[in-house]
Amino acid sequence: MNDEPALVPGADWDSLDVETPSVVYDPANTPDRRYVMAYSGYNKNEEYRIGIAFSGDGQKFTRVAANESPYGKAGLILMPSEALPRATSMTKGVIADPDITLLNGVYHMWFSSFACSGSCLPSETLAWGISHAISTDGIHWFADSANPVTSLIDQYGSGGAQPSVVYDSVRSKWHLWFSNDRPHERDNLARNSNSVYGFRHAVANDAKNWSVDYSTPPDFRWQRTLPFEALGLVTGVESVIRNDTAWLFYTAVDSIDAPAGSYVDVNSSVNSFGFSRGVFTLNSAFNGLRGYETLNEHKNSKHTSLKLFHLICRGSSVIGFYTAFTCHAELNLYEISGKKAATLFDGDVPIGKE
Repeated sequence: MNDEPALVPGADWDSLDVETPSVVYDPANTPDRRYVMAYSGYNKNEEYRIGIAFSGDGQKFTRVAANESPYGKAGLILMPSEALPRATSMTKGVIADPDITLLNGVYHMWFSSFACSGSCLPSETLAWGISHAISTDGIHWFADSANPVTSLIDQYGSGGAQPSVVYDSVRSKWHLWFSNDRPHERDNLARNSNSVYGFRHAVANDAKNWSVDYSTPPDFRWQRTLPFEALGLVTGVESVIRNDTAWLFYTAVDSIDAPAGSYVDVNSSVNSFGFSRGVFTLNSAFNGLRGYETLNEHKNSKHTSLKLFHLICRGSSVIGFYTAFTCHAELNLYEISGKKAATLFDGDVPIGKE
């Protein structure tokens, strides 16, 4: 891991925060723009917008120049008014959590979106869900006229959030994992802040018309009994498909072995103080994709877990991992370019912590 951030807050529309990046490699770009990052940003006067930054090495990114931006601001490439063309009376709009994919020379981007009118009372919601846009250069984007994606909207009017999309070239299918909890599913969460009950799976042939079943529980859901996620799942998931296997990479909160002074917010049902010892964990789960079926439910998936005590290593770092089944485990360290730097562990492990 690099000590230096890949991108820091800017001086204008993204001066307070930059977050939720998604990166794609485009070999057709000039060498200094081979890595394309979509990200969310905001400042004290504006809600979340979406920006683009480029890199030649995948480590240090530079915002698209102001004179290239459609809005004349470095980095900025999409605003809520263009992303949600149907919400013509919006007084407040948010677009965030971009997920970018490149297929046949066309960039596809899915993102969380929300718009409201008037004083933004619940009855004044204009748009709420995952939206989609395309581009041929990563700078000039064309949003779907029907945004948010109508095929994902449920009976409560929500079309989900925090999308992660993968194209399965073997079966010519698009796969989407996203958050969209039912109201009752949130009743017993250990945490409310940035927490979800599970991740749903949808499939499409054309990147627009998705098939999702809201009558069943999420395809991948929180298991309180697993020690590395005892305090819940964190919003957002990353997905990868390799051959017949779907991988999900997600963040959770562990209540065991938290460093001294490390606390997270919890619901009053967990304790009466509102905080508990906790540590964020990076985890993965995988299972087979047969045809275009959904990922099997959580309890049937294979799991591995990494517990990160230091996200940026300066001098030394401790990495512990947990396995939910007896297996052979290999823990490798990779450079951001994808080159393997070292093998940290390679051997058989029992169920439990290492």
